[in-house]
Amino acid sequence: MSVYKKIIIVNVFGRTNAGDAALIESLVNSLQAVFGKDIKMAGLAVFDELEKTHLPEIEWYQRIGASQRERLITKYIFSIFYIAVSFFYALMTRLGCRYQKMLILLPKKQRESIHVMEESDIVISCPGGYFGDWNKSFLLNAYQLLIALLLNKPFILAPQTIGPISGYIPKNFLAYIFKNSKHIYVRETISANFLKSKLKISESKISLAQDMAFSHSKIDKKIARATIAELGIDPTKPFLGCSVVYWPFYRKDVKSMYEKKVAKFLALSRDLCSMPILIVNQVNTDIQSALRISALAGKNVIVDIKLRDLSVVKGMISMCKVFVGSRLHSSIFALNEYVPTYVLSYNYKAEGILNDIGISDRCINRASFNPDALSRKIKYDCDHFDDVSTYIKTLISAYKAKYPDFTTLLNNSLKEGSL
Repeated sequence: MSVYKKIIIVNVFGRTNAGDAALIESLVNSLQAVFGKDIKMAGLAVFDELEKTHLPEIEWYQRIGASQRERLITKYIFSIFYIAVSFFYALMTRLGCRYQKMLILLPKKQRESIHVMEESDIVISCPGGYFGDWNKSFLLNAYQLLIALLLNKPFILAPQTIGPISGYIPKNFLAYIFKNSKHIYVRETISANFLKSKLKISESKISLAQDMAFSHSKIDKKIARATIAELGIDPTKPFLGCSVVYWPFYRKDVKSMYEKKVAKFLALSRDLCSMPILIVNQVNTDIQSALRISALAGKNVIVDIKLRDLSVVKGMISMCKVFVGSRLHSSIFALNEYVPTYVLSYNYKAEGILNDIGISDRCINRASFNPDALSRKIKYDCDHFDDVSTYIKTLISAYKAKYPDFTTLLNNSLKEGSL
């Protein structure tokens, strides 16, 4: 019988991104499969109020150190203050002195977050790509685990992308935290190599797993079919699918070039394949970029502007003849349904996963891709759909056989006593 009765999940991004939603839903399913349906779970989320409606069976709280202030400068000032107070409290607790009264300096939601971590038996960092310096909040993500460490809570990392991380201080900060973890599950060979070679983490602490979106089984093709029809696309006829990405911290000229190239590629593919194109909505913040791309590409490039249930998004993607994703998890949803897929990569998480699957040739650099060449590849996949789909199916099956799912690995760790 497990000694863990209450689990706290940290670094949850969740509902605002269909990919993150798939990861937290899969994680909850895995934890219930391993620890039982009655296991108590709490979560520290970026958008805790949204998660209360997304997964109401979990108690939701704010991330420790996160300020909800709207003005950027005020937000940073208060966040630094929350971090200083929570760190000092956790450090004193580690040293055997609990200064409970100092927590009155924090707002109620921050106090609740610290108390719920104190009451937990184990801390689990949500799966995803949260520990690389391309993620602007990676230090705050790591801070959640530092507080767990100071409060003497065992912690593990569910399947992650880790790295790249530059800079002596950030690299050593993460190395210190990760060396004190119970176990680290990563979702690409490149992340495992980074942990071993750059952060000097013992190989015994590291396990390779498949991305948890591959084990997310809920899909609704019936509602998806009706939704596609509502958008003006005949779901009984072939159409192409696409996801785009908008990163607000990229230079304006870089974003503009990306949008123009994607628009040109979509227009060429539409004309070559004589099919309409659906731009799916994985992340709501991508919509404005998607609308600009649609306007540039012209007719029959349709944008879904609604934030839909994850099962419906997956159903829509499953019906695409060919899919080109600028977002990793929309691409994984397509691959999991054996849809011929190309990924426009923006960091090494996509490159790592596609390389482990054996389709690195289908991972194309977002900045340097050639719209004409890619449109011809799409045309080939449309013309040879059955052969390409069977090829994808074979590789995905082999990938899942080689890289176990998190449920299996977690069960094994418990049986071996390593947790």
